[in-house]
Amino acid sequence: MTTKAVFVLWTLWETEYTDALMAVTTHLNDPQRGWFEGRVEATGDVNATLTLSTNAMVLEALFYKHNAGPLFKNGLADDNSYFAHRATDEFNPPRRCLPGERVIRSAP
Repeated sequence: MTTKAVFVLWTLWETEYTDALMAVTTHLNDPQRGWFEGRVEATGDVNATLTLSTNAMVLEALFYKHNAGPLFKNGLADDNSYFAHRATDEFNPPRRCLPGERVIRSAP
């Protein structure tokens, strides 16, 4: 079971099952370095790999639970944000691999 999956499930659903998952996961961290990747269910071995992906998801899940909702309403940033201005400026496109910037190639 991956640590980030447990945190997301625990954040979204308050059930005995998610509480049990969280109880099994609470020791999968190093206070100085962060949360481990997870645990192998079949053997109980701990995958002690530290990844940005897992730790970012843990922080996002905790923020969601504490804030009682997402950071941005409707998944969108403020219209006055820097990102909104960069993404919508037709005379100075960002060229940062946003959807629609890549040319779709035909299959050989």
